[in-house]
Amino acid sequence: MAMQVRMGRNRSLYLSPVLAWAVAMCVCVSSACALAKQVAHKDATDAASYLIKRVYKAGEADRYQVTTRINVVQPNGEPVELVWKLLFKEKIRETNKDGSSTSLSEFESGSLEASGMAIDLTGLLPSMTTVRAKNGAADVRMDGGDPQITEEMKVMM
Repeated sequence: MAMQVRMGRNRSLYLSPVLAWAVAMCVCVSSACALAKQVAHKDATDAASYLIKRVYKAGEADRYQVTTRINVVQPNGEPVELVWKLLFKEKIRETNKDGSSTSLSEFESGSLEASGMAIDLTGLLPSMTTVRAKNGAADVRMDGGDPQITEEMKVMM
């Protein structure tokens, strides 16, 4: 399914499943609740509204890079910066006259860095096939990747 991000009155943005998962990871890990409250309060007073519309075209491909920096404190009191990097390609396989579309998202790279050590996650990440209805609703199928990581991603989506 797609993630709908509310951006104030009558403003929303449907994210691709991979971006939705990345956003969910960021929110869960970094505990951004305080920031979200500040933004929600600011947006509540914003009277403007916007509509963002994406038109899918068969054969088009877009690449997205997501970098998240998270500062945590270890039990011994030492601070550690975690850097989560994802690069993926979303290719539109087909579009239909009824407005629905099918896309394939594949991770080209994925890594987690901590304390100067990097872990390559690319081979552990699944590919995702998304069938999106005209109204933005999405049905996502994940293939390949590490079963545990795939299950974690399904829960977050």
